[in-house]
Amino acid sequence: MLGRIIQNDKYLTYEEIATKLNSKVEISARTVNCELNKLGYHSSHPKIALLLTVKQCEHRVEWATAHLRKN
Repeated sequence: MLGRIIQNDKYLTYEEIATKLNSKVEISARTVNCELNKLGYHSSHPKIALLLTVKQCEHRVEWATAHLRKN
């Protein structure tokens, strides 16, 4: 049942899943977390990629054109 819930909406928190399941069974958010980990689901935070400044973009283009024929 947990697998189906997480497949429908992978952005639910453990608390939200526990609230959905509490209408059928009494379960805590910690238990939901442990069971999802057993099923192979793990939480992660997206990596933040900083945007390049205009000067950095210009420098990259200059470098790329200078090294175009090396490969």
